[in-house]
Amino acid sequence: MANPKSVSWSIIAVTVTLISLCALCAPANAGVSPDDGRSIGDVANGTRAIIGETNLSFVNASGFLINSGTTIVNIKGPSEDTPEAIKNSVNIDFVGTFDSTAYDEPEEISNPLVPGTYNVSNVSDGGKSTIVEFKRPQLIAKIDKEVVIRGDTLTFEADTNLFHIARYAGPNYITFSLTDPNGYTMTRVGSTALENVNVNVTGVNTLTIDTGDLVDMGEYTLCIKPNPDTNNGLGKDEKYRCGTPVTFEVVSFISLTADKEEAEVNERIEFTVILSSNTNVSLTVTTGDESKVWFIGGDVKETGHNCTGMTRDDGKFEAVANFTATGAYEIMATELIGYRTANIWVKIVRHEVTLDSPDEEVYHIGEILTIKGDAPTATDNVTIKVDGTLIDTISVNEFETGYDWNTEGFAPSTYKIAIWVSPQSNPDRDTPDDSVTIVLIRGGLLVETSADFVALGDDFEIEKIIAPGRDYVDILMIAPEGGG
Repeated sequence: MANPKSVSWSIIAVTVTLISLCALCAPANAGVSPDDGRSIGDVANGTRAIIGETNLSFVNASGFLINSGTTIVNIKGPSEDTPEAIKNSVNIDFVGTFDSTAYDEPEEISNPLVPGTYNVSNVSDGGKSTIVEFKRPQLIAKIDKEVVIRGDTLTFEADTNLFHIARYAGPNYITFSLTDPNGYTMTRVGSTALENVNVNVTGVNTLTIDTGDLVDMGEYTLCIKPNPDTNNGLGKDEKYRCGTPVTFEVVSFISLTADKEEAEVNERIEFTVILSSNTNVSLTVTTGDESKVWFIGGDVKETGHNCTGMTRDDGKFEAVANFTATGAYEIMATELIGYRTANIWVKIVRHEVTLDSPDEEVYHIGEILTIKGDAPTATDNVTIKVDGTLIDTISVNEFETGYDWNTEGFAPSTYKIAIWVSPQSNPDRDTPDDSVTIVLIRGGLLVETSADFVALGDDFEIEKIIAPGRDYVDILMIAPEGGG
């Protein structure tokens, strides 16, 4: 009689051997090879396929193969969330296994395969049929930050629907295709391989790289490439070779940018600091009048002439500043741990101011000239000077409706009329916002009498004498034959 303990060990040994042999038989690529293909149509195999798969067979709900000579008919119309889809019926006849890439040319095929739900049937094969759905491949690359400091980590994510292909067949792989600023496609970043990333339901569709291993600064492009050997041929056709790309920028240490480098007084400027995520940072005015700068919004903790805050998860810190005076200002961003800095210059210019009247012409002394024009709404008042001498300080409303300047008492000469609008300009320090040069001359003499004709011996009166620019005049009467 055999020893029971010996029999038990024999059975265990045989079992282990069989398991080892089965492991050796596993496919090298796993997933779904286009040489083997896959079946769809029942619960076990699933009912969804990706347009771009090259080797598909169809089974009915009982799992029986629907033989060659099959017709697939669009029965429900394409998916409503697919903009390119058409709503009319689609009939496709094929023999043998189904290569979806052969029917995905709308311009060349009268009945192209579009996303939607289809009835697959073969009348000559006992009326076997099934319902399946075709979807476009979803190959969306995502990143956790659009700008990254070289040396920080960056996570790639593959948002795909490729799990419909492999299901229970093991991992199906994609490649994170990364192109550097010089156009070179990278296969790995440092020790991290960008190939054979499993996006099956059991896989991890993310990958984290150390950007310190990226040599070049600048813009990188990332897209997802499916591995045809594990995705039933998807990706072999050029149109499915790369999904929706995304770009990110690698910068050195800390950077500071502004949405505009020249702005008018009281016009807001938005500054953006790029640094490691969740890092304390400050913005200060290093050149220019700090009292004329107000940080008033964004990610700042407190408003004021400088500000501090913390970068967000995406590594950005944004601050909005308002400048109340003209000039050139240097703004510095400082990392409050390593004290790395970045600087940027901005220029603040005046609002456009126009002096529309008077025109640059010749006027008679004694005329009343109207000074008027347009000024920005934020103006407090308008200062008027003539040849450097203060004439008046008036409101914006009076400047726009017209200010009357009496030229009586001025000597014949050229005169410069200049205006300053505050707070953007200081009449004691800045050049004028606008000006015009005029010429004043003495006007001609004019006399009016009580009558044009009088008889000899009658009286008449001199009623009016017009003598602009003169305090006194001499009256001279000239007889018809001379003399006076």
